Amino acid sequence: MNLIPTFIHRRIAHRPNLVKIVDNIGWLFIDKLLRMGVGLFVGVWVARYLGPEQFGLLNFAPAFTGLFGATAYLRPDDTLARAIVV
Repeated sequence: MNLIPTFIHRRIAHRPNLVKIVDNIGWLFIDKLLRMGVGLFVGVWVARYLGPEQFGLLNFAPAFTGLFGATAYLRPDDTLARAIVV
């Protein structure tokens, strides 16, 4: 399936690899839009179903994990090991 508009396809028709690249970029773009749309729909649906209080409780776990999961990237064990060795 060719997702490239005709005015672009005419300009790059002599470069078959570029046509494939642009076509794949189109598929990836459509996939991203579809996933974002479905995610938004499901998020709104769950929020309306649960209500503000239960939805807040549901979102507490990822917020808590994200808040303290960021500290895992600091890797204090490496810093301590370097300080002890020096």
